[in-house]
Amino acid sequence: MERKEFTVLPAIFQQLAAFNYNKAKDVAEKERCFVISSGTAPVQVWPSFLSCLAQLAAVERLYMNLNLLTVKGFLRRENSVRASYECLLTELSDLETRAALPPAGGSTGTESCAGVSGLLWSLCSELLSFIRARICLIKFYESCQRSTASQGLLDYSDLAVSIADISSTYADNFTQPLLTALHANLKHECDVLHCVLQGMCSIQQYSFLAALLQLDAAHDALHSWQKLITGRESSKKYSFSSSFLKASSVPALYQWLWQVKAAATAKFSFYFYDSLAQHASLSDIKILLAKQSVDYVAKLVSFYRRVEATCVCLVLESSGIPDYRGSGYHLHQRTLSQPPSPTTNNLSTAAGGRIPPPPPPPPPRQQLSSGEVSVSRVRTFTRIFCYPLLTNQSQADANESSVCWASAQQFLVKSIDQLPQARDAVYQLYHPQTGYTHYLHSVEPLVTLVVSYDCHRTERESLPVRDFLNDISQHLNLIKLFAALKPK
Repeated sequence: MERKEFTVLPAIFQQLAAFNYNKAKDVAEKERCFVISSGTAPVQVWPSFLSCLAQLAAVERLYMNLNLLTVKGFLRRENSVRASYECLLTELSDLETRAALPPAGGSTGTESCAGVSGLLWSLCSELLSFIRARICLIKFYESCQRSTASQGLLDYSDLAVSIADISSTYADNFTQPLLTALHANLKHECDVLHCVLQGMCSIQQYSFLAALLQLDAAHDALHSWQKLITGRESSKKYSFSSSFLKASSVPALYQWLWQVKAAATAKFSFYFYDSLAQHASLSDIKILLAKQSVDYVAKLVSFYRRVEATCVCLVLESSGIPDYRGSGYHLHQRTLSQPPSPTTNNLSTAAGGRIPPPPPPPPPRQQLSSGEVSVSRVRTFTRIFCYPLLTNQSQADANESSVCWASAQQFLVKSIDQLPQARDAVYQLYHPQTGYTHYLHSVEPLVTLVVSYDCHRTERESLPVRDFLNDISQHLNLIKLFAALKPK
């Protein structure tokens, strides 16, 4: 006859994996009360193990509802999710040690008790790894929140390495069948975070194909997780009236990960707009971008018209990328040489729209894209997005755009080193030779937003520009999304 323990445990873990934390807690507590009152515990650690499972259900509910971080206050008792996991870690470590001890000799059902002890030891061992992974993930989220709050920027590369370490150390090393579904949730969370962070790294390095593949992998991981969730939901039965009144059981963390992935996709669409626009009509591109969580192109166009700017550009310091190949996908055999360096003071040449090719060894001018201008032999800047669009411009508009860009790139060389040191700073610079005013704001180490006017602007007139540049930078760096992790 099958022991009751082998039917209770699958029921508890099934409810945990399906995010029914209250139900899992109730089952564990009722079984614990029953074995204590009846004195039918197969082994001494069984009631304590059920108590740990009830605590785990309560803490998991807080974790998946994004109650990850706690606001530290004066004389406030430490009662955070992280502290609760650490307490569970201590209790399960003690139970693991006790479950490894052989049952007392001469007791009835010694072989059966040994089987229960072995099962509990195995569960304790793997639950310890699961909880350690949870603690590492909380530290990860804390690090992200602190970085966005203090610096306004995340180091995506280091964060991706951290997630990869958590996944390889904990999420990939589970063998207990009872915990398969619970560990699948952990694995999907790590996979989504890792793919999104890798995608953000590739966007920073302006690598079109790598970013596309990573974001597609994040999308696949979320959909795989969604199938598990919807499969569990479909197994439930609701009455006609309760189907309208029941609250969604989809955890907030899962929804937040969808938002992070959507934000990364919107940023990808903005940075690689020129590449995407080559493969679709303008109307199709507008429809696709409107479906994104943030339509950056529409925001910039609306801002451009509202403040009556001359030009709004997203500028990449392409010389900071060792293997820079230009926009779009390129074969590995093809390389894009750094463009030549025109005389920065020769604005009249730029105004004419033609720059004479320098003598060898630098490559000829024809190898440059229309939006790419070099300002020195060391640094090269490329307009990866510009409005008004560079295509289909009249000759007069093209000449004006060239003069404006030649003026802006001089200030980029002078000010680019100062921008990363003050992320919220917007630099307002006036060029008396051409009469242009430029606003520079660093979005990322190699990316700068530039707003230009063909007239002199006062500090009072710059307030709408500063507010807009700070706001769009926060969206591009996911600051508001990670700020949502911290309770108010």
